[in-house]
Amino acid sequence: MEYTQDIQIVLASLNKEKKELTDKVNDIDKLIKRIKYGNLNLGLTKGKDNASEPNEHTESNEPKAFPLKADLKVQAIKV
Repeated sequence: MEYTQDIQIVLASLNKEKKELTDKVNDIDKLIKRIKYGNLNLGLTKGKDNASEPNEHTESNEPKAFPLKADLKVQAIKV
């Protein structure tokens, strides 16, 4: 089947847009995995202002997510 030049231009444009969107979705998937498995600390607090409570025990910035894909020994240590 022979395509006209206009159809080829449209197809090339659609393929380029498809690739860009696929790259964006892949980036979002990577970010979701980083957050889910604790590799990214967003610094979010649950409505508490740390500056207003100076006597409160300070926690480290270590991720709090359970390492689901980690070795069994690492999971036992985390528990």
